[in-house]
Amino acid sequence: MSSHIIASFQPAKERLVSLLKEVNQLEIKPPEPSMAIDEKEDFYVIRKRVLEDKLRRIQLCVTTLESINDKWFTYTQQIVTMKRREEEEEKYKTVTEGDQGIFQLLHDGKEAVITLTMHKDEFDQNLKQLSKELTNKQTKEEAKFTPSSNTNVNLPHLSLPTFDGDPRQWRQFWSSFNAAVHTQAISEIQKLNYLYSCLKGKALQAISGYDIAPENYEVIRKLLNEKYGDHSIVTTLLYQSIKRNEREWIGTIENIERVLRQLEALGESLEHSNIEILIESKLPLWILNKIYKHKKKDMPWSILKLRNFLTSLVNVNEQIRNCQHSLTQLNIKSTTTKPEQKQRYNPGGTSALSTVKDNQNTSKTTTTKRRPCVFCNQDHWDSDCVNYTTLNARLNRLKVLKKCTICLRDSHKGHSCNVQKQCFYCKSLHNSALCNKRNSLSLNNTMSQRNEEQERIGPSKRKDCSTSLYNSTLTTRSKQTKETLLLCKEIKVFNPSQPQLQQNTLALFDIGSQLSFISKKLSRQLKLTETETQIMRIAPFGMKEPKSCPTARIQLNVLTTESEIIQLQANIIDYLTNELQVVETSNEFQI
Repeated sequence: MSSHIIASFQPAKERLVSLLKEVNQLEIKPPEPSMAIDEKEDFYVIRKRVLEDKLRRIQLCVTTLESINDKWFTYTQQIVTMKRREEEEEKYKTVTEGDQGIFQLLHDGKEAVITLTMHKDEFDQNLKQLSKELTNKQTKEEAKFTPSSNTNVNLPHLSLPTFDGDPRQWRQFWSSFNAAVHTQAISEIQKLNYLYSCLKGKALQAISGYDIAPENYEVIRKLLNEKYGDHSIVTTLLYQSIKRNEREWIGTIENIERVLRQLEALGESLEHSNIEILIESKLPLWILNKIYKHKKKDMPWSILKLRNFLTSLVNVNEQIRNCQHSLTQLNIKSTTTKPEQKQRYNPGGTSALSTVKDNQNTSKTTTTKRRPCVFCNQDHWDSDCVNYTTLNARLNRLKVLKKCTICLRDSHKGHSCNVQKQCFYCKSLHNSALCNKRNSLSLNNTMSQRNEEQERIGPSKRKDCSTSLYNSTLTTRSKQTKETLLLCKEIKVFNPSQPQLQQNTLALFDIGSQLSFISKKLSRQLKLTETETQIMRIAPFGMKEPKSCPTARIQLNVLTTESEIIQLQANIIDYLTNELQVVETSNEFQI
């Protein structure tokens, strides 16, 4: 057993002897007085590193030898046979005692540790002194360039930041508070009052119960730093914010880039596949298609290249939007400056959704108001009067009013009227409002159209077509009013930013409307981005006066039957029309 112990002594003993020789050969002398302060500082730093290295190695050897010595001494005390114990003790004395023994070597090693420690402390003191001298020198040099004290600079007042307990905002909050309050030469109680005034929400609750006393400032500061300054918690929250992101694609990319910059500031390594998978999981398919095409052209791929590509994609899209916005404003301006066209009807009633814009700076224009109905004095054409629908009723009404039956004016009778007016419906010489053939012509045309439609559709659908032949906004047949066909088409629309969001919808083509409109319900289904919110005056069908309603501008795409994409700008309103009846037509009438 003793032979193994003696063998274990040998490496540590030889290493310690070598280290003691190196220490004895060290030249520990001060730097030259002619050296500059920074040169002296470098001199002491280098010497200090050498001393620290020797000191640690000697301490390691001394500790190893003491451990082996204790182990051997314990072993000899446990031997029962006296003769065997005496033999082991002789071997122990041979190895440990004498000028070359372990005891002497341990003593020399401990002496060297004391000497090296003293020199190291001396170097530390010299470095501190040099640091003070260097600081004083820099202060004097800065004082030479400092402007006179009577130069006043009025900086804007900066309000203190606030912190509500979000760990992701702690670094930003503390950096500002540290510069504004913590490092200032003010009392602890003032710093604590400032700190309390900046906290709210969960952060304020976390320190509730502490008295506002000077000794509690450091306690509260450390508590907040331990609770909200943990980098691992902040890193976890940042990764979770990427996973929870449900914004449209531009907002998604900008939020991801913002989180990645925060992770970089925390020293987090971003170049690994999990980050790439997490980012791609939040992107729409059309962007992933662009990414994978670009990835093949730019190998090897990296997270940095992915971030640069996404940032470039957002910037290009922003430029396109700005360009489209400028063109849109130009088109609106040119539209509003065109002179108004003369219309037979009130502009508010000629279109499903006519827009009316007020301009206080325009010059006054004279408008001719239409004459009311001669029979009932209401605002409609004489021939469309619903209060006096039959020929006899209208003739009797004219007799009561004592008006001419030809020109419908006062002061003379029909036999003395010089006006020769041709009927709009039957082309005879009488007033159109007194046409006896109008109702029969309208009824015959309607029935013939219905018969042709039923023959074309077939018997299986005649019942449905009889109730949905026309798109009508009003009216019943009992009042003998006309029903009007509106031009409609079922189209496919989708979100330009998220093409996967598609809807089939019914489009109403109104040639009298000045703008295009979309219902708020459809806009929400497509998740369209709203811009240019404003109050617009709109005149739907049958409205005498326009009504004001809030609206916003959007962009959407229309997919044609030839797979072409039409970009369309429209305004969002809550309600468009009542439920429209639909007429099925043959392919030759399809649009």
